[in-house]
Amino acid sequence: MKIVDKYKYLGLILDLRLIDKIFEKARKRMRTLCTMGLRKGISVRAVMRGWEVLVRPIMEYGSEIWGEKKWKEGEDLQIEMGRRVLGVSRMTTREVIQGELGLQSMRSRRIFLRIKFWIKIINMNPNRLVYKVYKERREELIAGGMKDKNNWCYWTWQALKALYLEDI
Repeated sequence: MKIVDKYKYLGLILDLRLIDKIFEKARKRMRTLCTMGLRKGISVRAVMRGWEVLVRPIMEYGSEIWGEKKWKEGEDLQIEMGRRVLGVSRMTTREVIQGELGLQSMRSRRIFLRIKFWIKIINMNPNRLVYKVYKERREELIAGGMKDKNNWCYWTWQALKALYLEDI
């Protein structure tokens, strides 16, 4: 296989600027949602449903693959949305906003999506290319003593390990 700087897959251009592009698109949509919802007196519940349907999917698209990185900007955007919806000051803690609105951290959402994708892969027909690539990369990781931190399987194993499921 040839190694390239960017690759387009299902409309997602995988490159070094991927996360920046996703963030900008999500921020624009979040601002539009807040402007529409808060000016017209729509309920907090309805605005948050708009977040779940219109903004969060943009932030999570393809995160099964790229989501191992810490993404402070993404987390901050969700908290900014919560602050606007609740009408609280910048001094209000993240935990209060997340608790009040029932929000998971974006990181935990990405881990959940990664594990769901992993389950889908391991249950695939062994003749599928995705399954074969997964098996090959997993074997490389095991042979290398679980030290290749650029391996998707490593990050998935780390997520499972954090949940005490690494033996699966």
